[in-house]
Amino acid sequence: MNGFSCNENGYQSSERNLAMEALGYKVFNDSVHGHITLHPLLVKVVDTPEFQRLRNIKQLGFAYYVFPGASHCRYEHSLGTCYLAGQMVEKLLSREQQQRTSEEKKKITLYVQLAALCHDLGHGPFSHTWEVVTKMWNKSESWKHENASIEMLDHMLKNKNLLEEFKKYNLEEKEIKIIKQLIMGGPDIMKNEKPLLNSNNNFLYEIVSNADTGVDVDKWDYFLRDGLHLNLRITFDYHRLLEFCRVMYTTDKMTHIAFRDKEMLNLYDMYRVRSTLHYTAYRHRVVLNIELMCVDAFKAAGDAGYKINNSDIELRKAHQNAASLSQLTDHVFYDILYSSDENLAEARKLIQRVLKRDLYKLVETVNIPVDETTSRKQKQNEIDSKKSRLLEELKESYGEEIKFGVVDFYLNLDSTSDPVRNVKFYKKTGPTEPILSQGIEEIQKLLDPLPFQLVKDVNAQLLVFCKTPIDEKEKELEKAREIIRNFK
Repeated sequence: MNGFSCNENGYQSSERNLAMEALGYKVFNDSVHGHITLHPLLVKVVDTPEFQRLRNIKQLGFAYYVFPGASHCRYEHSLGTCYLAGQMVEKLLSREQQQRTSEEKKKITLYVQLAALCHDLGHGPFSHTWEVVTKMWNKSESWKHENASIEMLDHMLKNKNLLEEFKKYNLEEKEIKIIKQLIMGGPDIMKNEKPLLNSNNNFLYEIVSNADTGVDVDKWDYFLRDGLHLNLRITFDYHRLLEFCRVMYTTDKMTHIAFRDKEMLNLYDMYRVRSTLHYTAYRHRVVLNIELMCVDAFKAAGDAGYKINNSDIELRKAHQNAASLSQLTDHVFYDILYSSDENLAEARKLIQRVLKRDLYKLVETVNIPVDETTSRKQKQNEIDSKKSRLLEELKESYGEEIKFGVVDFYLNLDSTSDPVRNVKFYKKTGPTEPILSQGIEEIQKLLDPLPFQLVKDVNAQLLVFCKTPIDEKEKELEKAREIIRNFK
């Protein structure tokens, strides 16, 4: 072990614990991973207001209002992801062919763990919900929490004198830039960035955020953590993936993470778990309904000029810079609820309706085909266009008398081909050579028929909600149902 994590049982000798505590190491008792020990620099980051802010941002947003156990926050998820990143780096470095010094291994492990620890710093209130809220104010704005995490890291380093702490462990400006690229899963193509890691270290981009395969420690932690708090059984075993992962060069002459061929079924199970979580919890109809109502409430509050924390910071602009985002958490929900400001009456009423379970009425659902040959972004644009068109048709029939909202249920998992198509595999007899596509097909035949059916998301479901309370006018929705059923 390199000193950044406890042993597999979560315990260390008392002598070692005392020595590590004196050096600034800290033990966290995590609900998923047990006792984990963090490096002193990681502890310094944890003890900043920017990181502590994550205690007040729910991991699953408004799923908590449907699943009472889903009260966990981005704080503990970030700790867990940091721990898993350390575990994976340690396993990979111990099995690679190239020789590294002990100091180099410690340095690599540290900056990968820092990336994992800071990867969610930029989340807004109720996690991914805030990305929806920001689009309500400005449809052309593509605000993403990953970019905001980079800005928050810069803000934290600038204002909390952490730069000097980083330098104590030989983490200079270059390493900080590497940390940012690791958070993003690689260099920012939109900014024409070049990779800061050479071909020998390219595999490090695949640990925290793997855009190529989706197999990364961020997902491993939230699968386990969300499953625990949602009371859903998660069957996939990341421990086996850690035991059977290694670094190898592939045809692009770059290093990548590869897994033993026999772990293909375990990876299929990982993708199935992701689909199950979406269908069972993340995209639960009532969760979508409550999220829609609260998005409307936040938009109404922002449009009414609501300013957070009695400051001059407008809610609708608070996400645009790190200084104001650092003051923005889930507390805005209750701040609006308990406000006596008459300008917030509309927003307050919507939140009160949520708490009284007086939700929007689900009118009808309709499945629409999605072009499988297009990219993920094109698919989502196609769905957004159809949502807008359906709302226009309903508005033409009802005007402003009855208002509707449309939410889509589409996993957008790019299911036109096999989910493991980009994952690298190796055989026991050839641990340094990746298996070519023909060999992967042979492994898949051994798994056929699979013990489960992978979700194929060729259709998107549109859920139409009536925002106007019309209990006494139920018949007035029959025309809306007919429009929705006939929508193409």
